[in-house]
Amino acid sequence: MFTIEEDAYDLLKDYLKRLEHSFSEEEGSREILEDIEMRCAELLQAKLSENNSIVISIDSVKAVIASLGEPEVISEETQANQQTSSAPVNENIKGRRLFRDMDNATLGGVCSGISAYVNVDPVIIRILFVISLFLGFGFPLYIILWVVIPNAKTPSDRLQLHGKAVTVDSIKDEINKTVTSKKDDLKSAAERFRNNAVVSDRLRNFIGIIGKIVGVGMIAFASLWLIGFTLTVSGVLDVFPVTGDQNYATFHEYLRLVVPETGSSMSLMWFSILLTGYSVPLIGLILGTRIMLNKKSRFFSISLILLPIVLTTGIIMIIISSIHTLRDYEAYAEVESQHHSIVGNTLYLSQEVQYSGNKKIINSGGLDFLRIENGRIQENGIIIKTRASLDTMFHVYQVVSANGIDKGSALKRCAKIEHSLHVSGNKLLIDPNYSYPINDGMRNQEIEIIIEVPNGKRLFIDNQEIIELNEEHNGIYYGTNNMEFSE
Repeated sequence: MFTIEEDAYDLLKDYLKRLEHSFSEEEGSREILEDIEMRCAELLQAKLSENNSIVISIDSVKAVIASLGEPEVISEETQANQQTSSAPVNENIKGRRLFRDMDNATLGGVCSGISAYVNVDPVIIRILFVISLFLGFGFPLYIILWVVIPNAKTPSDRLQLHGKAVTVDSIKDEINKTVTSKKDDLKSAAERFRNNAVVSDRLRNFIGIIGKIVGVGMIAFASLWLIGFTLTVSGVLDVFPVTGDQNYATFHEYLRLVVPETGSSMSLMWFSILLTGYSVPLIGLILGTRIMLNKKSRFFSISLILLPIVLTTGIIMIIISSIHTLRDYEAYAEVESQHHSIVGNTLYLSQEVQYSGNKKIINSGGLDFLRIENGRIQENGIIIKTRASLDTMFHVYQVVSANGIDKGSALKRCAKIEHSLHVSGNKLLIDPNYSYPINDGMRNQEIEIIIEVPNGKRLFIDNQEIIELNEEHNGIYYGTNNMEFSE
């Protein structure tokens, strides 16, 4: 905004009206006049700075009009230019400015803008930038120039970029050239479209065939999912391995291992899994049928809106029930189940004799860390801890532990853990297996046998002597392999 004298304003207003009348029959006249007005404002602002003034005088307006040209003179010059060849660009014209040239841009118009500004082939500038990329500074330099250098948005900007005088005639020619170029592009695109009509039909047919193949594939995959999921959740298939001996559990049994049956957690998890598991194949079946048949119907539309909502609801419910499950690990409890004191110089620890029915098991192999039998989870591996005794007797403690949502639930789980341990003379017989109800789930139930060894006395585990008993040691006893302690 600036202040202008009244006579200067009248002169400028009259000049713009004559321009509007002169260009009224021209194509793109509105764009031409808008750009001329912007150029007038730029020149008048420059005059204020040049004269160190705050008011636009009539002399400044006359100078601007002389710079842009009178409408009558412009019309005569345009006719003369149409009869003669165009004059060469004045490459040293005052007011040349650097812009990004998006009309000839490959990426951001930086290289094309610089090439137009310095009047060299844009390929040369692009090669220099590619070389600078390998030197390490090309990419950040290009980004900086992209941000700093303005885009040549108006005809005046494009004229200044190419070193041409910004006059009413040159602005008009630039806009006409742009309009002509756009028309040529549209004609060329329309011609290509007409020439490629057959190709377009073939492409549509090919896309239709691909759509049918995709639709059939989605239906087949969704059907297999539906059958497999149904067989899994119904318990027909045992698909979840729970031991190294490839002992498999049903889906519901496996879920009971990880989700507590207390409260509504189990019901919520089970319902959300069913909701999610069945909505996925139904979406596949409906979407595949829609693609294969290439038909629109209200049924397809409503189904493809509701089923994703059902799927999202199931996923949210799974997340909520998972949070409830994780809360079942908040509390921890340890209970001393047995305590034995043994007199003697040596203590022998060995595996308790095991029976299958009324038959004695003399050897077993393989991995059997977890089994589900008679409604109870059977685990293998007892923690053995040794430490120094404070008197002359061996002391053996059986400690059971478990997690729960609170201390009370953790203690209840501890009370349901079963493990066999017997002392006979100087022999400690332990079962490497222990069990707990499947309804309790797997909540870090563990058995720890603590053996306090008096100074100078000896401890053997499966005929292997444990030395350096003056420090605490921990190990896991499986009953089949030699146990190694870790401090």
